[in-house]
Amino acid sequence: MTARRILGNFLNLSIGELIARLVSFAAFAHLARALGVTPFGRVGFVMTVVTYLLIPVLQGFDSVGIRDVSRAPHLVARYAGNILSIRLLSALTTWLLLLASTVALGVTPELRTLLLAFALTLFPSAASLKWTFQAAENNRPVAIAGILSQLVFAAGAFTVSDPGSLLLLALYALAGETVAAGFLAWQFFRRHGRPALDHTLWRTLFRESAPLTASTILGTLLFNFDVLALAWFQPASAVGLYTALYKLITLFAAPLTLFQLSVFPSLSRAYSGGADLGTAAAPVVRYLAAAFLPLPFAGLLMAGRTLALLFGPEYTAGDFTLQILLFSLPLMALRSFFRIILVSYNLQRLDLRGILAGALTNVVLDLLLVPRLGTLGAAISTLSSEVVIFAVSYRYIWQRVARLPVAASCWRPLLAATVMAAAARMLAPAPLAAQALAAGTCYVAALFLLRGLEWREIAALYRG
Repeated sequence: MTARRILGNFLNLSIGELIARLVSFAAFAHLARALGVTPFGRVGFVMTVVTYLLIPVLQGFDSVGIRDVSRAPHLVARYAGNILSIRLLSALTTWLLLLASTVALGVTPELRTLLLAFALTLFPSAASLKWTFQAAENNRPVAIAGILSQLVFAAGAFTVSDPGSLLLLALYALAGETVAAGFLAWQFFRRHGRPALDHTLWRTLFRESAPLTASTILGTLLFNFDVLALAWFQPASAVGLYTALYKLITLFAAPLTLFQLSVFPSLSRAYSGGADLGTAAAPVVRYLAAAFLPLPFAGLLMAGRTLALLFGPEYTAGDFTLQILLFSLPLMALRSFFRIILVSYNLQRLDLRGILAGALTNVVLDLLLVPRLGTLGAAISTLSSEVVIFAVSYRYIWQRVARLPVAASCWRPLLAATVMAAAARMLAPAPLAAQALAAGTCYVAALFLLRGLEWREIAALYRG
């Protein structure tokens, strides 16, 4: 596992994803203000339903494709053709089943139209070949596609000024996904020609992806059941508030997905080559701890002001909920790394056990807490489920792969975060931007003074 290669992959993805995420976040911040809490909650609910519909379309083929093609690059055309054909058939079947279900269940025409319109994004998602570039560690086309997708969507979203334009919002999302998928297809054809079709591979793909598909279902429950529970037990305004809050969490969590994609091919090759994981993975744990542990401390002091600035005063009621959600981010960072190790080492069934435990925790606590506590209960449920997944995944890593020093990697960032929190509290009367900049500077300075990170480590990454 080469540190410089992983860093290069991560930076290539990060630059594009950062731009795409910021554009997307700006678009949704505008929508939250323009639509108001209740209509924005309707959009959040529909988009949550579509994420569930994506599961039978995407399944676990991305991970299987990245793992196998990174080990044997000559298989890319064969895997691409078969995964593409399965997904397009699945997208058509899923959309037709949605149409039939909404008619049979008597869904109102307005909601049915909105659901079917947003569900059209299943087709460009099915056609996306981004996993082929990630397997080859050529992430620049993926970054460009992400930027194009969000720019197209945002260009339309900023024209939405009232709830009567929600259908147009679905069409803008479809246009963005279609542009991205088309760009990646063009890039793929230039490099590899036409994908090959071989039905004999389908059984292998389904067998290998089955545990990953189950993990995807459970992971989607983990991230989105909160919204469904709020929609069942609370008014639409609660859904809108929680959707806005969670956009901040996904903004911070985006680098985790990028990191997983960056390290996945190298981890897969390390397993097939019999390399020792412990030495290479220990610094990664330190970097993740250093990057994510200060976020909950910052949220304790700046959550309310941040929400008012980004979404408007009516969203400040969620400040305590956001503070709880931010405490889940360090756990999410570490367990994401543990999970990708398990999949890379062909231990996806152990990964499934961990995500199952977390999803069950989330569902049970949502059903118990959301009716009484609303968004606060959903946040407590999310934090609890992250604790469970972290503990189970770490146990499997410790027993089956390598002993990673988590506790030793966390105490210095925790001390530095305490210094940062004290500085932020003293600067509470200052403008939010000045407070955040000063607090961040204090954290970095304290972290280096405590040797939580050292300059020679950073330099070693660039030297590889």
